[in-house]
Amino acid sequence: GTPWPGRTRPLCPYPEVAAYDGTSNIELAASFMCVPPIKVRIEPETLNLKSKGEFIAFITLPEGYDVRDWSIHDVSCEGASAVKGMIAGNTYIAKFNRQDLQNVPTGDAVVLTVKGAFHRNEKEALIQGTDTARVMK
Repeated sequence: GTPWPGRTRPLCPYPEVAAYDGTSNIELAASFMCVPPIKVRIEPETLNLKSKGEFIAFITLPEGYDVRDWSIHDVSCEGASAVKGMIAGNTYIAKFNRQDLQNVPTGDAVVLTVKGAFHRNEKEALIQGTDTARVMK
């Protein structure tokens, strides 16, 4: 038998992946939406948690996708909610306050996870991507 009998997922055209909507029945394909994989780049590459100011996450979709086709919202990074979001070219730019980061360890290659939601055609899906940064206190 199958390891998860009854569990279904949508078949997504490459390079899209099935992303969960975060609220519905996780067993059903209808609770998922095909979304393009995102690429995340965080700047600056060194974050000093003692300094106030902003840092930016650049969320980019693969070639062939238009970021304007997806309503991106509820973007966060390690507990910090984006204070501003805008589109430039095919990139969604999210700005965060450094002091809003929560429980981020220090180190030379700290993985920072950016999460958000895609909304398209009356459906919603959760997205996430990571980048590494040097984090100091």
